[in-house]
Amino acid sequence: MASSGDDRVTWTNYDKQNHRPHMDKSSRAKIFLPFNALEGLYETLEEKELKNEDRIELSDDEAHLLNEKLLSLRNGDFVTVTYYAFRLTPRGRIGTYITQSGLLTGISYELKTLRVRNTAVPIADILSIDKRTDAGKAGI
Repeated sequence: MASSGDDRVTWTNYDKQNHRPHMDKSSRAKIFLPFNALEGLYETLEEKELKNEDRIELSDDEAHLLNEKLLSLRNGDFVTVTYYAFRLTPRGRIGTYITQSGLLTGISYELKTLRVRNTAVPIADILSIDKRTDAGKAGI
């Protein structure tokens, strides 16, 4: 049986017949958005783990020792500071103690703060501060 050529399927005709309609960019982007059925769950769990800690008041002797340590510090010292801070959460402010280590980048007695890395720590909120020697810097 001879073919007239009209019933032949060519690739160009096949692609045009089975091509899906063009999808606009905003609709295409929605396909790749992550689906999170439990939106806010992780934040709520993290918030519940935070407990409001009572602030520890230093005795006169402890405050005197802390003051001596502060006076001995210089910019560039590697320090570990434990201080009281508030975190804002949807439930309100929660007070916790935070320990941060890093280079001391500034002390302001006028503003009553010291700066460890990029964090300004109020001197009144410091519970303890430890200065590491050069040997301590090499290990970190």
